[in-house]
Amino acid sequence: MLSFSALLIFLCTVVLSTITIAGVPYCLPGDKCFPSGTELQVFNNSINGKLIKNEPYGSACYKSNYNANICMEQVTNKHSYPHQLSLPAGVMYTSWEQTEKGEGCPVPELPANASPLSPLEGNCTLGGMSSYSVKTLAVDDITMTVKFARKHNLRFRIKNTGHDYTGHVLAIGPGANVEEVYAAGARNGVVLAAGYTASVGAGGGYVLGGGIGPLGNYFGLAVDNVVQFDVVTADGSTETVNECTNPDLFWALRGGGGTLAVTTRTYFKTYPSFSAVSTAVGQIKCTQRSAWTTLITKLIASQVSLRKAGLAGIWQSNSGTLSLALIYLQPSFTNPATELSTFFNLIKPFLSIPSCATQVKPTQFVGNTSWNDAYRQAILPLITAAAPGGLNIIDGSRLISNKLVSSETELRSVTDYVVNLDPNVNFIWQNSVGTASNKIAPNATSVHPDWRTAFAFMDIAVTGPWSGTTPSQISIAKKALEDADSVFGETAFSNEAWILEKNWQRQFWGENYERLVKIKRDVDPCGLFNCRRCVGSEEGF
Repeated sequence: MLSFSALLIFLCTVVLSTITIAGVPYCLPGDKCFPSGTELQVFNNSINGKLIKNEPYGSACYKSNYNANICMEQVTNKHSYPHQLSLPAGVMYTSWEQTEKGEGCPVPELPANASPLSPLEGNCTLGGMSSYSVKTLAVDDITMTVKFARKHNLRFRIKNTGHDYTGHVLAIGPGANVEEVYAAGARNGVVLAAGYTASVGAGGGYVLGGGIGPLGNYFGLAVDNVVQFDVVTADGSTETVNECTNPDLFWALRGGGGTLAVTTRTYFKTYPSFSAVSTAVGQIKCTQRSAWTTLITKLIASQVSLRKAGLAGIWQSNSGTLSLALIYLQPSFTNPATELSTFFNLIKPFLSIPSCATQVKPTQFVGNTSWNDAYRQAILPLITAAAPGGLNIIDGSRLISNKLVSSETELRSVTDYVVNLDPNVNFIWQNSVGTASNKIAPNATSVHPDWRTAFAFMDIAVTGPWSGTTPSQISIAKKALEDADSVFGETAFSNEAWILEKNWQRQFWGENYERLVKIKRDVDPCGLFNCRRCVGSEEGF
């Protein structure tokens, strides 16, 4: 049984129509070619009333439309993943909801002193979000929406949720969240490659961009584990895509992004459940900068030895707070499981630095559900606390190569980079690739070939005020990424990239980009599926 709910977002706001479009003259609100009210109503009737006319969800906090109760509800829930992702005109990070000029309708933070909220001044608009959405509950809803958008030449975006599963392959709807997928695997005695954050839709943009996660060292990228897609193509047709039926599109979908087709099911390989999973999760806070520098130095120097011992994980540091949050894990594939003490001894060298307070808890989960138990009870709580939704964040990434970590001199340059970052920058090291993903041929999928020689990858994240992205925030992020280029190189992860990357085609896809563009033009000649910094967006987005 197919079970999914995809939110197809289209008919972009008038604000976006100010962007210069080359070669793709989309019909936008206010244009004569835009569907009339009658045409919209006929379409809405054809999909049983699933068309949504979007309104800025923060409007109740502004003077022109103030409602204290509704505003308080938005303020209270703005950092909740489920709440933020349930909003048709909302996304996980609010910086993506606004235009480059800062236009939008941001929701304020709850006053620290619990004082009453006051109506906000300013203009509240949809900003960079769509004017209409369709909440689809079946493939027919998607095909009809695609055909309507194609007929009227409307600009089109996709959001997604939901899942289904059978047998030794897990069949996932367009955006089953990671928590659901791991739980489904546990019920069936299997594990699979999926993401860290519960809000990630495992069958949608996550896998189409490549897909990284906590088990990537063992099973490879998500795209390395896809055996088939069910899709709706740009002409509104349904198609099953695999290596035999449509090898070019199958290749492109595995890493080329979300502008080639709408995925309605993604079929993943699964693996036998682990006998046990050991975890070490927690935080370290130093009182002296010299101690924090020692911590970072030892941690970075240990990455290769920890990988050889079979550990994976993720850690985040900040030079302003002299703090570190970390997750390390080690699955046991056979019985007897690795002793918890043996696992924990591997990471003790950087848990006992003088002048650093350590709160890292080791735990071992045993049995067929050990991975799901470890994820829900140990990993997810820290991930959720460290990266809540509803924030204004600029994010950027760079791959960390095997060559880089094999040189002591170059590792020292990594350490110098991390300890000297601006205090407003959070640095994140993700051991989510390498080993298994290194065994795949460079051009087997459409992800950047550099993923096949990557040991790990890093992110920088710069937060800003709730009211919107600031020039200072942009400047700090820009410098952090420019400095990163001289240490890590320029290759970036398209799903966790800065929107203002200048050489994005090469940074995201390398030599695969030309083939991706050709396939894009073949399967979507009218440019129906589009987004900024996506394959083919030079011709309009």
